[in-house]
Amino acid sequence: MISAGNLGPASARQRASDPEFWGRWNDKASRLVGTTAQQLVDEVDSDRAKWNYINCVPLLKERPILVLEADDRNTSDNQALVEALRKAGNTKVTEQRMRTDHPFSDHRIAMQAAIVNWLDAITKRQP
Repeated sequence: MISAGNLGPASARQRASDPEFWGRWNDKASRLVGTTAQQLVDEVDSDRAKWNYINCVPLLKERPILVLEADDRNTSDNQALVEALRKAGNTKVTEQRMRTDHPFSDHRIAMQAAIVNWLDAITKRQP
């Protein structure tokens, strides 16, 4: 997981408290042909439990998981997932934070290296 925001619980909370919310969502929607920010938010809000990745912990609790974090709004969401996975007994969680922006603009090679090293490590553990 690379700096992923947990959309399920965040959508309504952010709209209520963040004056820049609609600007960010309008920017995201502009990259997706045929949708609007309001349609994206409506989709998330239509089934917030489905969009809450903490609800996937039971499915992920025995899998190797890599969580890469940046200095962005998603850090606390990422850390909450890591904590929930560890509480569920997952001993194969790797968490790494990089001092960079959300798209890892100045850490692309470091991000790639972290992923390759993690993949190498988990494939060596398995028979």
